Amino acid sequence: MPKTLRRLLTGMSLGCRAAFAALAVLWIPGPGGGGAVAAGRPDIQAYGRLPQVEAVSMAPSGRVFAAVIRNDGGAVITVFDAATAKPLDSLGLGNDKFRNMMWIDDDRMVIIRSITASIRGVIAPKGEQFVALEYNFRTRRGRPLLMGTDKALNTVAGDVVRVRAGDAPAKLVLEGVNFPQDLGVLSLFEQGATGTARVIAQGRRDTADWIVGSDGTVLGEVRVYRINGAWQVLVGRGVDQLKVVREGTSLTRAPRFRGVSADSASVYVSIPEGDDSRLLKVETASGQVVETPSDQGLTFLHEDGTEVIAGIARFDGDGMRYEWSDPRDQSLWASVQKAFGGARVWLVSTSTARDRLILLVEGKEQGFSYFLLDRKTGQASFLSDAYRDIGPEALSERRYIRYKAGDGREIPAYLTLPIGRTAKALPLVVLPHGGPAARDGIGFDWWSQAYASLGYAVLQPQFRGSYGFGPDHSLAG
Repeated sequence: MPKTLRRLLTGMSLGCRAAFAALAVLWIPGPGGGGAVAAGRPDIQAYGRLPQVEAVSMAPSGRVFAAVIRNDGGAVITVFDAATAKPLDSLGLGNDKFRNMMWIDDDRMVIIRSITASIRGVIAPKGEQFVALEYNFRTRRGRPLLMGTDKALNTVAGDVVRVRAGDAPAKLVLEGVNFPQDLGVLSLFEQGATGTARVIAQGRRDTADWIVGSDGTVLGEVRVYRINGAWQVLVGRGVDQLKVVREGTSLTRAPRFRGVSADSASVYVSIPEGDDSRLLKVETASGQVVETPSDQGLTFLHEDGTEVIAGIARFDGDGMRYEWSDPRDQSLWASVQKAFGGARVWLVSTSTARDRLILLVEGKEQGFSYFLLDRKTGQASFLSDAYRDIGPEALSERRYIRYKAGDGREIPAYLTLPIGRTAKALPLVVLPHGGPAARDGIGFDWWSQAYASLGYAVLQPQFRGSYGFGPDHSLAG
């Protein structure tokens, strides 16, 4: 990393890329480990590979973190000491279709994978079935979850949430399917340290979503009547206290819970409203509802494995604006953004106390890479490039521009320009996204980078209907 980034700004220092070269070699055996690439463009195949590092997750204590590392030999979950970044253990994934992982504590982790299969005895089409494994890195033993429960599937049908009451060991609450009357319904299961899972909230034929507090208390349920699209949102403190707080009808979308406050006093739920959706804050004790503006383009910041909201992030044109609930976290984030200059910074994972954070950074000097932030030392240390053989030298410039359409409306767009070419009279590839209610993402885009490496300019228009550019632009679609 250039010397310009080895500086101290508002208490935040940035470690150079070389500082963790040994870690990068351990993470990615084979050519190009750690983002060292030859000057100029890499082979076109580099852009089509899956990321070499993904799903980086910090444990609740902040003492260890894990990442899925891919190389030519397959995928491996590697555990690292967060203070030294030294590898502690690993678990091979083979050819499994990895989907997600989350820590329960410093030793135990939930790993979710999927299998394309039909379920024997269930009338349903063949599809992706999600199964969860709890693995203990200390004992080096694993056990499948949702096993042995009467009239229930061993497949995960929704969120897996880590819960804890007082000083008791952490438990898991999972959304799964059981058959109380030979009809599959979405229910909530609690999985303790030993034994089979038990049902803590029995679903109905129309149950579509659940939410629980940090101690495992059931706080809400969504019901959707699929025949006519009628829906209900129920909220309360405990499964026996749930009451209807809002209802409506939508044939295309259903309400969904977005999170819960740290004290479980409020839950947040998105409800359909015409062509848009609206976010509701509902008090769990009284059922009082507070309406908020449109939640389009809104992302909630959670600690991995919990429903507790630490803040929100929203698209703001070409950027992502973070709004933390705790002013101290907001101040920290401001320091992080200032330290990285004009680079884009995303939160990937955080400890409970927010003393260690995993960041994904995209910029001219950083490329597209992971950093570990230690709040106590004020050090942000480079970990690894996200893609093998694609370091800063191999990334083409991606500009955020606006141009006028035929009727005068300004259309935002991304323009990616090839390295070492004058931005004039270039062949152009136009890549419109799907949707229309979608958008091209901020940051690294492997497809546009691949075309740019061949000498093309690439235009990605955020046409009418694209979200994240204001409600008028969305509704114009």
